[in-house]
Amino acid sequence: MAIKITGDNVYLRLMQQSDVATIATCLQDIKPLAPDSRSQISFWWRVNKLNSAIFSGRSVQADDRGTVTFTLCKKSDDSILGWNQTTYNGGMFISFFSALLGAQRGKGYYSEMSNLRHKFFFSDNWGGQTSRLKIATTGDTNPLRKTLDSLYTTTTETVKLAVHGEYRWSEVTKNEWTTWINHSDRSALKNQSYTLEWS
Repeated sequence: MAIKITGDNVYLRLMQQSDVATIATCLQDIKPLAPDSRSQISFWWRVNKLNSAIFSGRSVQADDRGTVTFTLCKKSDDSILGWNQTTYNGGMFISFFSALLGAQRGKGYYSEMSNLRHKFFFSDNWGGQTSRLKIATTGDTNPLRKTLDSLYTTTTETVKLAVHGEYRWSEVTKNEWTTWINHSDRSALKNQSYTLEWS
């Protein structure tokens, strides 16, 4: 199984075992210690098992359930920038977690990754109909708020996360995404390159 989603500057591909040690450092500024080697082995075992179970050759079906874990890479040199984990439940996809390496934040990579994810999961290839995620309720520099507050405007639930603060859950449909991305204010985002390789 291989999935690669390529944009202007970055691409998402299924996580590989060799990525894990780098990925483990993404939250060092939030958690002082990166996961130890035993935790990394356990993490990889779960990720590999879930990624190996993704359907292929068709779009998502109502009874499909699972998780896909991507590594975000820089297109120019294939270096690792971060990762994303998305669960799916039939036609709903839920962004479970995203993180960039500390040195790679604030460079527009998160916004491009988010755009690629939505284009992929709402595409006819995947067939998603609804997206759900949680967004910080405060913090003007929070990348998720800066990128998607204007799309995810409704709140279904508010939760407090230890260390991270208050977040709100929100949902959008494929039609709402299409309207949002087609707005004239987002023409640059809409016109960003998007190429899918899935085999």
